[in-house]
Amino acid sequence: MIGVLLRAKELGRIEAVTPLLESMQSQGYWLSDEIIEHARELADEAGNAGQDND
Repeated sequence: MIGVLLRAKELGRIEAVTPLLESMQSQGYWLSDEIIEHARELADEAGNAGQDND
């Protein structure tokens, strides 16, 4: 699932993965904080909690 989100961002289909991952986590999808942080780093969103990085 995270790979799909990262690819969607790469293709310009979504602006940021962070809000989507945080939403999934809050709705019960099991994602550790470490996994979310790693995905944010891969998406160049580290340090922008909940914000896109244009």
